[in-house]
Amino acid sequence: MVTLHYCPLVQEEFYIKIYRWLLVDIFDLKLVRYVLLVVQPVLIFVMFVQTYVFIYKFDLDYLIKYGPSYLMTLYVTLTCVCLYFIIDVVKHVEKEIGSWNIENAMSPNVREKLRRDTHNGFASMIVSLILGLLTGIMISALEDEDKHFIFATQFIKYLPKGKITIFFINLVRFFCCLSAYLIAVAPAHHMVYGFIKQRTAAYVIMERMERINYGYENLQYKNLNEDYQKAVSERLVWNIKLHVKNCMLGREVERRTKALMLPFKICGNLIFVSLAAYYFSIGRFSLSWDILRLISLISISLFTLFALTTCGQSVEDLSDEIFDTSVRVKWYHWSQANKKTYLIYLINAQKPFKISFSENISLNYQLAVDILGAFVSALTFVVQLQNARDPESV
Repeated sequence: MVTLHYCPLVQEEFYIKIYRWLLVDIFDLKLVRYVLLVVQPVLIFVMFVQTYVFIYKFDLDYLIKYGPSYLMTLYVTLTCVCLYFIIDVVKHVEKEIGSWNIENAMSPNVREKLRRDTHNGFASMIVSLILGLLTGIMISALEDEDKHFIFATQFIKYLPKGKITIFFINLVRFFCCLSAYLIAVAPAHHMVYGFIKQRTAAYVIMERMERINYGYENLQYKNLNEDYQKAVSERLVWNIKLHVKNCMLGREVERRTKALMLPFKICGNLIFVSLAAYYFSIGRFSLSWDILRLISLISISLFTLFALTTCGQSVEDLSDEIFDTSVRVKWYHWSQANKKTYLIYLINAQKPFKISFSENISLNYQLAVDILGAFVSALTFVVQLQNARDPESV
């Protein structure tokens, strides 16, 4: 009979499996792969037609009217194109960390920290999925006066009235919900999941450095023999190797994802600007449904930004914690060889690790502040532009 004592372990396994399934395993299903394979050319076709119409009409009001749907379609297209590349990076992180064989070096304290990070990441992803589903429902529940919010509905009006029209309208609604799921998960929570896995090594490094003199703490200096120096040397070398592997893995992930993050960042900022232009320039706030739609879009965007930048900031903070833990080590009675090895380790650990997209852009709280500042500036510009075009509209 299973006692209550074992329930937390079973619960932890359940969370981990569900967490990974929603992020990785679900996209390995043949049906999902087939759907995404079919969706990509359709999205590209719709974007091509919409781009042609923009150029053909070359009208500012028309651009404001369909700009949000165009940029959202572009964002979803980027997600579909880059999705499996990002998943491959996540799988590579899992495989690489698994090859280090650090399972036996994980103490209960390290496992508790990983349990906490996993639960936080899982809860964050569930909130994103709920917000994404609500956003998809808000966008897909189109009324007669705002069907132009989605450009694809312009194709449907040319179809003969009847069941085929209803079918395609429902297909558009389903795709909106599917797109909201993709946007809520990728690429932000894939990166969060990958870096949660990578924190395993960081936690082990910190704990091993704290316990590097374990077993010899109560001995007098005169009793610290060659066995002690050899034990310290082996522990230092083991930690250095693990630290170098972890840093190299982080740099590899950064290198493989750096080219992807900039297009997502630019597209996300443009979506904010287009939404501000759409709602403030043509007075869309007369409809309560539009207000709910805008709130849902802003909520999922801000929460995703918060989850991603929090993850990036935690990576920086963790690298600082590794260095702070290392400098507190009692090294006074070490041999000269061990002190030199320790110095090499400190030099390597001194520089904080940052997830950088360029020399001036890193994934941290400052990035979130910059994006929010850019959105407020764009919003102010749009309002001022509207006031200049129609001073009585305020």
